[in-house]
Amino acid sequence: MNINIQTVLASVTASAVTSGVVLAGFVNLQDTTPGTPQTGHINVTGTVRAGAVGVGVAPTSHRVQVTSTGAQGALRGDSTTAAAVLGVSDATGGNFIAKGANGRGLVGDSQASTGNGFGGVFATRTTGGGAGAFARAIGANNTSTGLIAENTAATGKALVARNTANNNTLEAGTSNDSLLASGAVPRYRYTPTTPASMVPIAYGNVLSDASISTGSANFTVTNPAVGSYEINIQGLDDQIFSMIILATPQESDGSEFCSYTLANNGEVKIQVFDAVTNALINSAFSFVIFRTTGFTASPASLTRPDMGSAKDFEEWHRQDPVGFERFRRAYQDWERQTLSTQQASVPSTP
Repeated sequence: MNINIQTVLASVTASAVTSGVVLAGFVNLQDTTPGTPQTGHINVTGTVRAGAVGVGVAPTSHRVQVTSTGAQGALRGDSTTAAAVLGVSDATGGNFIAKGANGRGLVGDSQASTGNGFGGVFATRTTGGGAGAFARAIGANNTSTGLIAENTAATGKALVARNTANNNTLEAGTSNDSLLASGAVPRYRYTPTTPASMVPIAYGNVLSDASISTGSANFTVTNPAVGSYEINIQGLDDQIFSMIILATPQESDGSEFCSYTLANNGEVKIQVFDAVTNALINSAFSFVIFRTTGFTASPASLTRPDMGSAKDFEEWHRQDPVGFERFRRAYQDWERQTLSTQQASVPSTP
């Protein structure tokens, strides 16, 4: 007698399922979910494929739904080379929600003690005004903070923001400074559409022998003649026509006053006078210099203007007022164009 074992097993299994009998070593297919639970484990070397998977709960809103109320986490992924967890979507790639009073929606922790690890990397590839990361505190009258960055080491930096196209960098919470910027720090609230530099490009206290007492540490001073001091600002080697310069003598009795002129090589010339005799004298003074465009380099046509035999702008203005005025207008046109490209672009709220 020939017996088809597969046919017999299929018949027995179907009969057992219909009658509600659980066969040892078999997983019963049931018509409804969650159905009747079976005791046991699944361990296979192949692929398990299902329309939906629920662990600890019947999947209702997601294809894979995991619920854990005990000490164990709901989901864990481990990988030595590839991404431990990968979410890809045309809408939201990952959504993390903490419901507890002191919960954390997302925690990224790079635990290697060496190398340049990142606790989190966020990027945007759009050219339409997106943001690599967006942080905000929601709710009326709340006292929360949209973003907190801290570093527990004295030599570290809590926050670094850098534009790799021009290498302008903003650092916060450094070892020596609360805020450190390599480029201009604009302020956009003087007028709605015209930004202007909010901090000076250089400042300091200079003694009578041209030695620097205190200051911004980005300049040098020489004393080529009695009462004349030349200030060279590091990183600024072109003329700096559009500036606000304040220079005051450190004498408090009003017996001295200061004046300044501009060279075409980035130097500021400050002179100290005796208020009674109008004679130049060596004396200590303080200065502060603002420039609306910060350290933005001017174009070649404005870097070295043709001043003829004039040694500075004041002399050039006297010798060739027409040429000087032509240059002044060209510089102001460049300045307006430069400022118009520095407008802040704030991404829309996600």
